[in-house]
Order: sequence, then structure tokens, then C-alpha cells
Amino acid sequence: QRFASHIYWQYKDYKDITSSGGYGSLTLYKGSHLQEEKLHTIAYPYAQIVAGKPTLMSYDRDSNTFVLEFIAASATQWPNNTSLVHLNSHMHYPRGFRIWTNLA
Repeated sequence: QRFASHIYWQYKDYKDITSSGGYGSLTLYKGSHLQEEKLHTIAYPYAQIVAGKPTLMSYDRDSNTFVLEFIAASATQWPNNTSLVHLNSHMHYPRGFRIWTNLA
């Protein structure tokens, strides 16, 4: 996996769910209504902070599964030993979620 930014900009002149083309607005709102399908398409889980060297980060929309694998940094390299993952839980995991860890 490549670790690339989730930010992008591209103008399209056809009705594309992730941008403005044909909808008349670059926002997530059509009038006063949130375009939830658009938001669901572009707002998905990702690691904001990783306490080590990330080796894999992926999100499968069909199974709604987010995977983050990394080589943990030592306590001297990363004193807080904290990773932070944005799940967008109210959208993707409204009934809750499970976390598995393996310290091998």
C-alpha cells in the first residue's frame, strides 16, 4: 500500500459523486441537506498518527474493515507510544467496532 494523502481536487463537468460536476456546488451540501452518499465516499478510516513505521493501511468498503499494520517504535523513539486512527465511527460503525491487536 502507498500512504498518500486523502486530499484531492479535480473539476469534472459530469455528475461525479465525489466532486462538483453537474451538482453546481463543491460542498457536501445540496441546499441545506447533507449529501451523505458523497460524504460516505470520501470520508473513510485512516491513521492520523502511528507510533512506529506503518507497513500497511487499507480500508475495504464492502466488508467495512480497516487494517493498520506497523512496526512499533521503541519507547525512546516514540515516548508517548500513541497511535491515532480516525474511524468516522458514526458513519461507518454506528453499532460499534472491534479492535484486534497483536504485539508479536
